[in-house]
Amino acid sequence: MAYEGFLSLAFLLLTLPLSLSNPSPNPTSFRADLHHRDSVHSPLHDPSASPYALRRLAIERSISRHNALQWAISSKYSPSGLKTEIKRTVGEYLMNITLGTPPQPFWLSFDTGSDVLWTQCEPCEDCFEQDEEKFDPEHSCSYVAINNTAPLCQAYHQGTPTENPCPYEVSYSDNSKSKGELATESFTFENSRGDATQLSGIGFGCGHENTGEFAPELAGVAGLGGGPLSLASQLATVGAGKFSYCLTLGIATDAIGHLIFGDNPVIDGPNTKRTEIIRDPNNPTHHFLKLEDISVGNKRLNVPPGAFDSGGFVIDSSSTLNYLAYEVYGLLTDELKAVIQLEAANDPSTDPKLLLELCYKKPNNFDGIPDITYYFSGGADWKISPQNFFPAMSEDVICLALLPTEEVSIMGNLAQQDMVVQFDVKDNMLSFAPAACLL
Repeated sequence: MAYEGFLSLAFLLLTLPLSLSNPSPNPTSFRADLHHRDSVHSPLHDPSASPYALRRLAIERSISRHNALQWAISSKYSPSGLKTEIKRTVGEYLMNITLGTPPQPFWLSFDTGSDVLWTQCEPCEDCFEQDEEKFDPEHSCSYVAINNTAPLCQAYHQGTPTENPCPYEVSYSDNSKSKGELATESFTFENSRGDATQLSGIGFGCGHENTGEFAPELAGVAGLGGGPLSLASQLATVGAGKFSYCLTLGIATDAIGHLIFGDNPVIDGPNTKRTEIIRDPNNPTHHFLKLEDISVGNKRLNVPPGAFDSGGFVIDSSSTLNYLAYEVYGLLTDELKAVIQLEAANDPSTDPKLLLELCYKKPNNFDGIPDITYYFSGGADWKISPQNFFPAMSEDVICLALLPTEEVSIMGNLAQQDMVVQFDVKDNMLSFAPAACLL
């Protein structure tokens, strides 16, 4: 291993079909697969669980995720004061990458709500159980530990002097953590089309102390937040300033979503809408949006100005549910109750902490349920079909996948299904358009 006195972000990008030859003419664009954690391709897939049981577990994870985001964004919550216990949960989508030279494969949790790209590393002084062998930097000729004077180290520590090599520590709201040293390494991203993209010099956390509730099938986290160490922010420095994803629900199916990095527009045309991503300079990780109004069918709710001032509105890949401020939640559910003429039902869950509040007997083809549209700043209207906000919770009951909140409102991944969503991390713009997300 060697120490790097300065961090060169001039990554070597090679987009290669099937083998490491014939570089792509557009080397700063590449594609990777995104697997829902419950899909048949996922290492977490449970073939014995029903789709309804899996969806109930997703709701439990969403509630914990929401509590964790409140803790991370507001810094004024304690786990004992929240609705449910905060637990460190695997993200809803996973990526398969290879790391090092020679390459070693790992599964990572994909997360737009965190910044650090990290994996467990040998020697592992205090680590969670991992099914596969942990990454050993001593066996990789491309591993370079980052010196504490390197720009990436300076950015991560905001100029505060640190020891050498550059340390990092990620803490989660349930007291889980990853701690180790920052380094650069070669990453390879493959996809089901047979393409492989190798990126050299990527900064990541090599974790030697990793404790908490992490899944043994996974090696770490791929953070795509707005902070300097996220993969998205690093690629933005060399021109690949955008990433987009197209999510599939994928519960107990073979559906595969995709993740695309690159500065060329992935989506364009008359159906593409754009809105500003709002960054908190003191906490740039999260992707805040300005939600101005909501409609049910053709009726506007006339959401009061400032309704989301208490916590903001975040678009998040790792939450299944949507959350809205109490006042807005009341306006929306009152209007849905007024226009939906279906037979009311109760949430079939037996856990009172996981109950969804507005349920109906399942209709044929969602007849009688109007679309919901979110209106974001810049004239960007996001139409959500009934299938994406009234999931089936049993064979004959559907429930509104929405809960009220006093703080952070969230647009979760269920509402983002079959929409290509592009994050421009250089210009802080979000673009989206309807799409068929199956590969």
